[in-house]
Amino acid sequence: MNRSALVFVLVAASGCVEEDYHCKVDSDCNLGTEGVCEVDKRCTIRSVACDTGREYGPLQGALSGTCYDERRDPLNVCAEGQPPARGENVCTAAVCDAVPACCRSGWSEACVKEAQVRCKDEPHEVICDTRIAITAVRASSTEVWTATYTPGSAWAPPVPYEPAASLSWLAPARETTEPRLAVFSTGSVDPPVNATLAINGEVHTLEPRPYFQAQSIDLARNAHDVLVLGSQGGGAFYETFDLDTQQRHSFPKQYTVRTVVGEVNRDMYPDLASCNNGGSYATTLNEDPATGTDYRQLGVTSGDTIAGQETATMNLQSRSLEFADLDNNGALDMIVAGKQIRAHMPATADEPLNASVHTINIDCVPPLSPAGSCTGADQAVVSWVATARPGVVGTTLIAVPWANLANGTADRRIFELGVDRTGIVSQVPVPMGPCGATCNKRWVAVATRDLDGDHVLDIIAVDENINIYTSSSRAGGTLELTLQIDQPRESITNVRMTVTGAPLTP
Repeated sequence: MNRSALVFVLVAASGCVEEDYHCKVDSDCNLGTEGVCEVDKRCTIRSVACDTGREYGPLQGALSGTCYDERRDPLNVCAEGQPPARGENVCTAAVCDAVPACCRSGWSEACVKEAQVRCKDEPHEVICDTRIAITAVRASSTEVWTATYTPGSAWAPPVPYEPAASLSWLAPARETTEPRLAVFSTGSVDPPVNATLAINGEVHTLEPRPYFQAQSIDLARNAHDVLVLGSQGGGAFYETFDLDTQQRHSFPKQYTVRTVVGEVNRDMYPDLASCNNGGSYATTLNEDPATGTDYRQLGVTSGDTIAGQETATMNLQSRSLEFADLDNNGALDMIVAGKQIRAHMPATADEPLNASVHTINIDCVPPLSPAGSCTGADQAVVSWVATARPGVVGTTLIAVPWANLANGTADRRIFELGVDRTGIVSQVPVPMGPCGATCNKRWVAVATRDLDGDHVLDIIAVDENINIYTSSSRAGGTLELTLQIDQPRESITNVRMTVTGAPLTP
């Protein structure tokens, strides 16, 4: 018995022990293995009997011996990157019934979309505003913008954040509803210049390398305010940053430019998928290091390569990654878009996702599957971004090409595809409104959100001059120019867009 445990036993014998003990720091929790003071100011210890690996320790009142479970129904269901829900109200129960990962591993973007579609009735109706953050790279400069769309209103004027290097929307801080904006400054390896990360006015000094994005994630399933940062410079790295403890851990990884959170190996912990600018992509498992530490680490990587650029005249690095349940079987699938669109679709909700084996492969304009059914010439003139569009009766895939027509003008067609594990089963072109002076611009980013509050997901499409087009199901689903952010001299060569929102107050 160690000295601290002996002190506790002696105090208990004297009748002075507090049976309903609250802690302040980890060192207060010295009864049991790897004591941790959790965010509820209760002590947990290591436990092999609990799915989360921890249980409440001695002297925790009625909680003692029960499994620690940080799940909670989010105060803001419109923002991804939060701990998994409990499913305690009609809204979150419906979401978790459709996508069990939302109550198992984390509240991801897939959960936000399902909530916007399924939560229609008071007192748990979900109507969100929509907030986008765009980091646009041109040949000689980077532009960063945010813009907000409010149902029943319109886009607020866009806000520039120069000279920031990159922007990302983060989940709200614990017990709050307002999403937070992560603003990176430029970092450099040679000469060494430390990057910084500003969140709500608080500035954190980072490593001397360029950072691309920040992602909120309940990494250890302990409800800590944790970020995963993606950077490249002197190597590629994931960096986990616990804002509660200020602890940072760095993990060398091949692919960190674009990162999304999902569920890969179905072990109740959130995992990552990411890609680099060369077209390689991978999943990274969130693993228990089993070394006596109280955090999870980013471990085994598996993945594949999908080309991104196709000709010197069309060099857009327009790739996208997303987790969504495409075939409506309760399992999160991984959608990778680049030279083709690949979907990795586990057959059951419990089957691990395999990032090296794609289930379907889509290419050509109009889209065909399998991609091998295209001619070589067809495959050479298109690359893609894509996003899922869940509905109550099924999920479709919005497929957006980066391509030119035979006459050299931009191909601005966007396709809504019904897919299953065999490939494309339906294909509908998205109706387009007038485009005026922007008709020669190709698409660089796409997302789906319920913009108008009718519980049908609309499309947000961005072209290479940062013109924002949106569809509204209330207006027949036609994609129309609704916000013109910039009139650049140079077109975009790379764009990253993150999306979040906040619930509208009654």
